[in-house]
Amino acid sequence: MIRKSLLFVALCLLSIEYSVAQDIPSIVDIAQAFADNRLDRMEADCRARIEADSTDDAALYYLGLYLCSTGDLDAAKDCIDKATALSPDNSAYLETALNLAYDRQDQNTVAEICRKLVRMSPAKYRTPYVLTMLGDAELRNRRDSTAMKYFQEALDIDESYASARLAIADVYFARRNYPAFFVEMYKIARSPYLEPEGVCNCINAFLQKVDSRFFQVWGKQLDELATAPLEVNPTDADCLALAGWWFYSSGRPEKALEHFETMEKESSDSYSARNNLLTFYMLEEDYGKALSQCLSMLSECKLSDKEKAALLGTAGDCCYTLGKKRKTFSFYEKAISANPEDGLLLNNYAYYLCEEGGSLKKAEEISRRALELTPESPSALDTYGWILYKMHKPAEAKPYFKKAIIYGGKDNANVLEHYSKVLEALGEKDLANYYKNLSEKNSK
Repeated sequence: MIRKSLLFVALCLLSIEYSVAQDIPSIVDIAQAFADNRLDRMEADCRARIEADSTDDAALYYLGLYLCSTGDLDAAKDCIDKATALSPDNSAYLETALNLAYDRQDQNTVAEICRKLVRMSPAKYRTPYVLTMLGDAELRNRRDSTAMKYFQEALDIDESYASARLAIADVYFARRNYPAFFVEMYKIARSPYLEPEGVCNCINAFLQKVDSRFFQVWGKQLDELATAPLEVNPTDADCLALAGWWFYSSGRPEKALEHFETMEKESSDSYSARNNLLTFYMLEEDYGKALSQCLSMLSECKLSDKEKAALLGTAGDCCYTLGKKRKTFSFYEKAISANPEDGLLLNNYAYYLCEEGGSLKKAEEISRRALELTPESPSALDTYGWILYKMHKPAEAKPYFKKAIIYGGKDNANVLEHYSKVLEALGEKDLANYYKNLSEKNSK
């Protein structure tokens, strides 16, 4: 009788244990939830498994992935570190730990994990990517020579690996070995294996930092660098834009125009490509040609509603500058119809109505809507305050100008001038004179 009772108790305990185990989500289910982007479910399941067994390395790993997706990198690192400590040779854990360390710019940990991965499986991990990460880690620890060996090894495996090539170029630049720097950059610029957009972004990031002194000495090499991608992709819009804007920023608009006009011929239906020539005309204050370009793009390009609205608004701006006020209003009506949620368009239209004797009531309604969409825009605050001033409501206008100045209008001559007139209307003459003088200084 006693033996039967003990057996019954044992079976009950096993049944309870089995029932509890059945309630714990499986790692397969958690992995599937991650793949399906059901992150809330994934988090709950991971925590349930960890509560049942704090040494569940797989659950810790997936919880770390979830925390990465939320941006909580500190907590993610803690989970991944625990998972890696429990299973130190799991390459998936190590790869995630590596990416976390890289994002956190923890170069010592990056180097340590990279070396471990390479030792574990040289065939799999002695790749240009890992070698470049090792080089970056050495570089951050000021071991340039060791870093260069890693970068060169990466290129020995894959000569088109741009990250390693760019890292070598950066080392040469830091050493002020500019001839060697340009040699490496030319190889990137002329690579037939790289996407033109990425090449141009890389070169443009460098050209943006060039100052006049560097240009005076190395101008010829810089010109070659800016135009080298065209040798491989002569009709590519990104390559043409890179060259065009380089020549424009270095004071050679005629050369810039040549590249923008080539882009026009090669990308006649592309808004983004043809917008370069439009921007060029606007910067050159050639509003007649800019207007023609707008009209041409409106009829020939494939446009989204936002792009159409932007072109119509620019056409309206051109007409306003050219004295064609009625056409200005017509273009802006069409622009707002195409994109009624564009605060900039609404603000500009309201300002034009206010300045050109249009309905102040209509201008105030449009400006209020612009302000609702862009409540911290100094331009929108200025416009609304200015309309209230014109409606003989200076006391109501004043708070909007105070906000405009707080949000960046303190350096805008028009905002300051308008505010001075509001203050004058309120009898605050000393303060009005202060902002009037400030406006005159900013307008010079």
